[in-house]
Amino acid sequence: MHKDAVMLTFDVDWAPDWMVAEVANLLTNRGVAATWFITHESPVLEDLKSEKLFELGWHPNFFPGSSHGENVEDVLEFCRNLVPEGRSVRAHSLFQSERHLQTLVTNFDIRNDCSVYLPTREVLGPHQVRYEEEGRPLRRLPHFFQDNMNILGDRRWDAEDAWFHRKGAKTFCLHPIHICLNTNRMEQYEKLKALGPLPSITRTALSDIDRDGTGTRSLFLGLLETYDHRLFSQVDAYCEAVFGGHP
Repeated sequence: MHKDAVMLTFDVDWAPDWMVAEVANLLTNRGVAATWFITHESPVLEDLKSEKLFELGWHPNFFPGSSHGENVEDVLEFCRNLVPEGRSVRAHSLFQSERHLQTLVTNFDIRNDCSVYLPTREVLGPHQVRYEEEGRPLRRLPHFFQDNMNILGDRRWDAEDAWFHRKGAKTFCLHPIHICLNTNRMEQYEKLKALGPLPSITRTALSDIDRDGTGTRSLFLGLLETYDHRLFSQVDAYCEAVFGGHP
């Protein structure tokens, strides 16, 4: 595995199927490996599962009132039923605790957690944490870029920016919704949510939302063109390479 590996990860976040398919096609047409964190059952899920370039993981919602379940175990069982083969997780809105993580490792055989956002100048690699004395460690892979946080903060839209080309492995947290909206301000996302339940929103419903100019989509396409495609990796494959296999 290359020391400058790039992990593109996507939080589905109840996006409509056409958005997920659009982003998936952009990746497969270029032969780019990626990891998807799944939130719900939908027809496009089977298409993602059948694509060898993709790893599918879980995106559990631990918040009160979650559609995934009323407690930690129910939420994780819901996710396991969606993606039984899942070995990687990112908690929705990064909401997690030591208990969540211990349960993931001990009861659900999860290997990798990607629920840490660290927009530091130096890229921080994966590390391992034990939540029981004799327990198997959980491999944690921080991401240095998160599209919705970029919208609120640095607003970096140029894929040639040196920020994206520092030495070391780089993990991105992206959302199909923000890519398809080309989001560069949260007003666009708020307009989208006002249209109704996210999974049922059609492409034509976006006609009144301004998606021109630079934004999340233009950055994403720029990254696909800028990086050597041999650098792209799935999360589990990268962590396996770094830590020498699953203990």
